[in-house]
Amino acid sequence: YAIHTNNNVASASYIYNNTISGSANGIIKQSSPSFTAKNNIVQGATDGYGTGFSSSDYNVSNVASDAPSASYRDGQATSVTFASSTTKDFHLRFDDTMAKNAGTDLSATFTTDTDNDTRTTTWDIGADDVGATLVKVHSIADVLSFAPTS
Repeated sequence: YAIHTNNNVASASYIYNNTISGSANGIIKQSSPSFTAKNNIVQGATDGYGTGFSSSDYNVSNVASDAPSASYRDGQATSVTFASSTTKDFHLRFDDTMAKNAGTDLSATFTTDTDNDTRTTTWDIGADDVGATLVKVHSIADVLSFAPTS
């Protein structure tokens, strides 16, 4: 399990803005009086979320009908684009269209991402917020290939 709550947890569990990849089970609730998961990514799991996520939202999984997310892609398999899964760089790529700018604002609880960068006004789903550090590099060849029209 990547995240697993059991009988020994507090009366309320809050699981916010996590990125989980390659675990057989992602976020599993065994028992907890109150359990809320928001803005989480689970990729490559057999069971990304388990059951019992009634107040959870804005979660994605590449397994159909898995992620608790009434407001975003409910029941749909959703694959996100990481910088490099093979080198275990699970930052979102700048061109991701599934998690980037798709989360809900949780700034009343926290404001930074996994790199300690301040999250932007439109939150991303997952641990990384692309907008907080986005730099798209253009090569000099892009500039030199400009051809003016007459």
